[in-house]
Amino acid sequence: MLRGSASEAVQDESIASYFGWCRAAEAHINWHQHIDLIYNLIRGCNPAPGAWSTHGGRKLFVFDARRHPARTLAQSKSSVGTITRIDAQSMFVAVQGGQIEVIRARLDAGKKLPAAQLCAEAGIGVGDRLGG
Repeated sequence: MLRGSASEAVQDESIASYFGWCRAAEAHINWHQHIDLIYNLIRGCNPAPGAWSTHGGRKLFVFDARRHPARTLAQSKSSVGTITRIDAQSMFVAVQGGQIEVIRARLDAGKKLPAAQLCAEAGIGVGDRLGG
């Protein structure tokens, strides 16, 4: 119940702390999570440190993405974490609840690139599985 009795207090700066940026452990993408959780993780980690997964033993950082919700499991196109399509600008990854369109990414310490360009340069293809 609201009583209007809240009091204002000055913060004791001698014991205050700064809540820093998320670390690598928090930025790791679990492709088995729901589309909304993955999408929000990617947005929250952009521009730094970048949400990340793996491909072929290398870290794949994802910076820009769109979500494409699906109404049925069949519309997800494949098993979670699998690249279902690469078009002129981006790649699509199947997740629970739809697909994540990866727009901009980088491998390890490389440059941030359009996802399609990164796939072409790194040999990433449709059917490849991210993570694990």
